[in-house]
Amino acid sequence: MTVGLLSLASNIFADGTSGAPAGTAQFPHLLDLSSGTQTNGRTLAVRPAWNVAGVDFAVGIDRTLYPTDANLKDPTTILSTITGATGNNSTHIVTISGSNVTIDGYDFSGGGGWTVNFTGGSNNTLSNSKFVVGTNNQNPVEIQNTTTNATVIKCDINGNATLNQSTGQGLIGNNGKGKTTVQYNHIRNAYSEPIVMGTNLSADLTQDWDIRFNAIGDAGMGFDGGAHGDWIQTSNATGCATRSMIFDFNLLYQFAGVTSLTTGPRTQGLSFWSAGGNAGLCQNYTCQNNTVMGTGVAPTSNGPYVSTQFIIIPKNLSGNAAIRNNYFDTTLYVVGNGSVGGGAFWLGSDFGAGTASQGAQSGTINGTFPPTNLFTSSAMPAGNTNIVTGALLTTASNNGNVHLATS
Repeated sequence: MTVGLLSLASNIFADGTSGAPAGTAQFPHLLDLSSGTQTNGRTLAVRPAWNVAGVDFAVGIDRTLYPTDANLKDPTTILSTITGATGNNSTHIVTISGSNVTIDGYDFSGGGGWTVNFTGGSNNTLSNSKFVVGTNNQNPVEIQNTTTNATVIKCDINGNATLNQSTGQGLIGNNGKGKTTVQYNHIRNAYSEPIVMGTNLSADLTQDWDIRFNAIGDAGMGFDGGAHGDWIQTSNATGCATRSMIFDFNLLYQFAGVTSLTTGPRTQGLSFWSAGGNAGLCQNYTCQNNTVMGTGVAPTSNGPYVSTQFIIIPKNLSGNAAIRNNYFDTTLYVVGNGSVGGGAFWLGSDFGAGTASQGAQSGTINGTFPPTNLFTSSAMPAGNTNIVTGALLTTASNNGNVHLATS
């Protein structure tokens, strides 16, 4: 059987192909090298060797189970049909308080939009469901610190460029205990941020986050309304720490163009424990085999703008961050431009103001500390590749695409 680039029999990468939902990939020509077939008519020098989520296999709702959205179930029936969960048809909130509960195959896009709120129990799953933020201005998914081992898988979550609750809120907001799994979802059009992850439990070091095989895109759609965008932001309360995170094999895209140098949607990329120097701690995480894509149009020509695609801050890291085999897109910013400038990687500890809430840390990036040694050791390029030119990230400046800082 062939799925996208690689056959299942020959696929040597743990890229998620084998567990992908049935259906048509969202962007099947996004990584075509030729401008004649590429989605945006651009020419790419290289593409990843693995199958990419949303390009070489579908993400979102499994179309074998639910061939069309019309086959999804009405959430107003949850009130009386699922043990361990209750639905409030007035507030449009489904609350999961039991254990081993599965909410599968619902259309939460109607009636102004719904929220699924994980509030208790353990080992609960939300799957194969559709969300669209509407006039209720609600967060689609909330995972509270009173629940353990929550899973969000194979969902279609559309922020609809509409305010969800308040600026800074994620379409998925996680504060859960144990292992939180977010896989095979299409999460997009966020007013602020598609995903916000954190913990405020100082006495509990059990948070492990598994975020793989998703297509995540078009963040910061509410910039003109005061929103700050990130594809994902991780930030823990003072004195709190995340044990581990896996952020691998995701597609990260920004297609929505700015309307001027200072207006219109825009975002940061992956903001890992970097929020103003006060972002709590993580022990270890991986950020590997992710693919970043824009349209190929520069923000100076009203193309999409992502100021920094990978923000890696070892001052809030007590162990190691493995940053390898990521493909970055240099058309998403203009080096040296005061309004739409930036770079692909921010590797260092001087991001934002203030100091780390737990004091100075000495976490490593690819086993190396301080970050200024990354390019004088064997720690880089580690397979990190410019998708526009095919060049590896081999030097500290890399034509302005890398910011290095001491810790």
